[in-house]
Amino acid sequence: MPAIIVRRAVVLLSVLALSTVFTSCSDSSGPEPITGTYTLRTVNALPLLYLVVSETSGGVTSKFEVTDGNAVLNADNSFTSSVTLRQTVGSTATSTVSSTTGTYTISGSALTFRGSDGLVTPATLVSGTITVATGGLALALSK
Repeated sequence: MPAIIVRRAVVLLSVLALSTVFTSCSDSSGPEPITGTYTLRTVNALPLLYLVVSETSGGVTSKFEVTDGNAVLNADNSFTSSVTLRQTVGSTATSTVSSTTGTYTISGSALTFRGSDGLVTPATLVSGTITVATGGLALALSK
């Protein structure tokens, strides 16, 4: 498999695993609770199954796709997130789940997620959707 595909997959897994988070809308009475389970809905405004990369080498096509993602935000400001990536080489498909944990803070519409590995990922809340823009990808999550 070409090394570029592997590098792109590792980058995507890192981005998604550290970035899959969401919060609820707020109303005139104040913000709604942000705890709960949230689902990755789109990557770059396209629904899942999202094709990350597809390349052909030696007559064999290899591709990576995001098939699923979610995040659980807890009342103690901790989170757990996961993403499922499917790698297909020729006609053989393999799925991998990558997970991460960490903490989150919210200030107005700005969210900050700190992974247990120390990486910090900013996000924004607009019209009830959390968008994380990083590494050339825009991720959107909702309940």
